[in-house]
Amino acid sequence: MTAMAFRGVVQDRTDGAASRSSGELSAPSGVTAMVVNHVATELFTGSYYETLVWNPSNGSLLRRISNNGQPTYGLALSPDGSLLAAATGAPGQAGEVRIFEPATGRVVATPFRGDDVVLAVGFGPEGKHLAFGGVDGKLRIHETGGWQEILVRAARSDWLTALSWHQDGKRVANASRDKPAKVYELSGKRISTFSGNSEAV
Repeated sequence: MTAMAFRGVVQDRTDGAASRSSGELSAPSGVTAMVVNHVATELFTGSYYETLVWNPSNGSLLRRISNNGQPTYGLALSPDGSLLAAATGAPGQAGEVRIFEPATGRVVATPFRGDDVVLAVGFGPEGKHLAFGGVDGKLRIHETGGWQEILVRAARSDWLTALSWHQDGKRVANASRDKPAKVYELSGKRISTFSGNSEAV
């Protein structure tokens, strides 16, 4: 199935049958984030207040994770697929990172609650750390063993919109509406700045 075809199937399911598979949605729900597992057997799509889990091969809805009280803006799976992180929030009101068991939808942890939206989230390559950031421009990193916070860095002067781990698990790149892309070590030291962008990243 092509990406375009699958997008159409997701839209059809979201607007129709998926709404009836487990409870009712009051209105069609758009896709605000997505992530696929490493074996490409499940696609997770975030929307307003829930995450839907799809079969990528035929577009069928497998299950839904409804334990999310806010719209989702970012999703990430741990390397072993045992944890799903959701970056959520309500603009100007609240932000949250919530950790789920993907198979059951059980909430494992809520390592962060703030006063504005969290937009980006990502597990390190070994699954030992979780990085996230959002409207407040801060890069945060937590250990996943006990969800202890090990870094809070005022990394941006505007929204932190995206992040990506280096394969060595020691560096995190992030993007922002303030234009440059930046790379930080786990210590919080900035080691690179890429300033060639003329628009928000």
